Amino acid sequence: MDVYGELIFNQNQHNELERLNHITTAFDSITKEHITQLNLPSNSRCLDIGSGTGSIASWLSVHSQQRNFEVMALDRDGQFLPKQASAHNNFTVLKSDISKAHSLGEFDLIHARLVLIHLRDRSEVLEKLVSWLKPGGWIILSEFIDTSTTKPRPSAYSKTMKTMWEVLYKTIGTDCNWGNSLPDNFNALGLKKLGNSLHYPPLSSGSPISAFWCLTWMQMKHHLLTTGGLHIDTYTQAIHNLNAGKVADLSPGLITCWGQR
Repeated sequence: MDVYGELIFNQNQHNELERLNHITTAFDSITKEHITQLNLPSNSRCLDIGSGTGSIASWLSVHSQQRNFEVMALDRDGQFLPKQASAHNNFTVLKSDISKAHSLGEFDLIHARLVLIHLRDRSEVLEKLVSWLKPGGWIILSEFIDTSTTKPRPSAYSKTMKTMWEVLYKTIGTDCNWGNSLPDNFNALGLKKLGNSLHYPPLSSGSPISAFWCLTWMQMKHHLLTTGGLHIDTYTQAIHNLNAGKVADLSPGLITCWGQR
């Protein structure tokens, strides 16, 4: 069974760090704003899941120095994390697959961005994460939500985006519709003080999210053209239009939901 980071998006690929840095630039300010508004207490234990480049875990470590936060970054690969962790005495790295991880204790904050959407057992993982919250602890999750694939007149961009989601579903189990269910799932799990927001980054020439999608599709080219059956001309046009700022579509947005145990 293939999972994220093995068949697709392996951290050893030459442009994976660049790709992750673009998504960090596109969304970190939104994530930081949402975490800040939770007003976490001093001495909080924080768990950042699927940390990638470690930007959010590192920010939590610095942001919380006067409040003595303990920050743990969990990632199934973790290749990009040790350098970040070495700069902070309250930042530890755990190389683990969240689907297989056992209890790590209780946390005041659990954060994951663009992680559970790629897991086949996402519902079970969500229940596990909620069980790891301290009473009064917060969970904040962000996932993609896509409306570009429903256009009545599909563009090269929307055809390529739709094919990408289909390929990811076939290969690793990604469900691009799961983010829509986060508010209901949080409510069903008994979380309180629920909130959610939606952010659409601009698909302009040179924007971080445009660069992210270009690199994503470049990594997936073989899968898009073979597994997905996308025509090479459509693929080439989509990449060109993104780079040139000629896409009249929305990028998948970032839906963020939070709740307190």
